[in-house]
Amino acid sequence: MAANLVLNNGWHEAVIMVSDLDRIAKDLEIVGNWKVLDEGKVDRAQLNLWGLSDEVTGQYKLIKNPEANKGFIRFVTLDKQPQKQIRPAGQIWESGGIFDLNFRVTDINQKFEQLLNRGWAAYNEPAQYEFGPVVVSEVLMVGPDGVCFALIERIAPPLEEKGNANEIGRTFNSTMIVSDLEKSFKFFNETLEFKTAMEVIGHSLPPGPNVLGIAHNIAPNHPMNVYIVHPNGVTDGSIELLTLDGLEGRDFSQNAKPYNLGITSLRFPIDDVLKKAAHLKQKDIALVYEPTKITLAPYGDVKIFALEFPEGGWIEFFEPLN
Repeated sequence: MAANLVLNNGWHEAVIMVSDLDRIAKDLEIVGNWKVLDEGKVDRAQLNLWGLSDEVTGQYKLIKNPEANKGFIRFVTLDKQPQKQIRPAGQIWESGGIFDLNFRVTDINQKFEQLLNRGWAAYNEPAQYEFGPVVVSEVLMVGPDGVCFALIERIAPPLEEKGNANEIGRTFNSTMIVSDLEKSFKFFNETLEFKTAMEVIGHSLPPGPNVLGIAHNIAPNHPMNVYIVHPNGVTDGSIELLTLDGLEGRDFSQNAKPYNLGITSLRFPIDDVLKKAAHLKQKDIALVYEPTKITLAPYGDVKIFALEFPEGGWIEFFEPLN
């Protein structure tokens, strides 16, 4: 399995802590035709890295789009561990933690209706808009445990990779709502040396329905500022940093712990964990934990370490050892 990992590129999987291991996974299986790749007990060494007591146990379910070799989602549930949502009733303009995962779809209205029928909510109905060089239709769906998925249908120009209209494509990007855009961008651009895949500053929404769920008459008054960053400067396992001018709310950064409910971390496979960790420490960057060997099924033994994003949530780098 480790041989199939694309190293030194974007994130390979997202970790989502859930209260019901099967609930969201089943939604993606039914609505998106996703498949279970692996499931079982969470390695004790992994639980230790999350700072959990010996009595806490965990189960995971790793699922994927059947045609994808990346963009996996690892759902984890814990026993005997107090938990709360990372972003309880969070609004689009409220910062902290990892806000969403992005998926490409080819029939957005169908997916919207199907997820509504399965108990999901949304910030708004699917809305079409221009974003940099592309035109998309997008809807932000909110499911159990406050988990948010952005479904995105490309209108123009057409995507080179064609999806099946009956499927939800692999997740390819993750959004973070930040209060200090420049600080977060500096973390990725200077500290991690990620490249900029897209920069959209001062983008005003037209009046009317919008994907962010902002009141129609005031949407133009709150421009979006966005950086999309990636180790190689592409939107494939990338991270999107977003602010909205003039809108303020709560800060969920302190809730963004690896055991709380929601999207907790993004995992990047690389070829040399020790070299990466040493390079970051030379920049006086504190690691959440030092490179540690754990078993991370189905990849086998890996060496892994973590950093904390400036506004909560983890980025993990891991090296397959098998």
